[in-house]
Amino acid sequence: DDFAYLEATYPVVYRDADVQIVERTGALPRAWIVHEARQTEPTEALALLSSGAFDPRDTALIESLPPELERPSAPAADRVSIVDYRPESIEMQVSTTAAGLLILSEISYPGWKVFVDGEPAESYVADYLFRAVAIPPGEHTVEWRYQTRSTSLGIAISVTTLAGLAA
Repeated sequence: DDFAYLEATYPVVYRDADVQIVERTGALPRAWIVHEARQTEPTEALALLSSGAFDPRDTALIESLPPELERPSAPAADRVSIVDYRPESIEMQVSTTAAGLLILSEISYPGWKVFVDGEPAESYVADYLFRAVAIPPGEHTVEWRYQTRSTSLGIAISVTTLAGLAA
């Protein structure tokens, strides 16, 4: 019954003798821009997301005071593309005609720092668990880097140890 439901609900994008893959067309993209945000407590955000009473494609639920955002004249003109994806960094090219909030469907975790056009920017927790950053109008490069003090200290200790061993 479950397979029949999936096949009737979602388009089949691949099929062979052993495998059938369907596409969930309503799934959120890897990254997107919204132009409206509201401040909520984490438990309220989770309840709103679970209820389906709110569309995360249009509005972000932010745990802190949201940045200033603007309604674009042409929302369809917003563009986000991932240029480089590595375990410790993600680089994106972003274009928008109005101030927006770039949401990345990656878990917000301490140690991730965000840079817009090479400059440090404030990171927000959006929709209970995603990373987000304010984006001004125009074309921008956004980079998320995993940088913790313990990682830097570990690298310094390793380099010092290797130098000592080499000596």
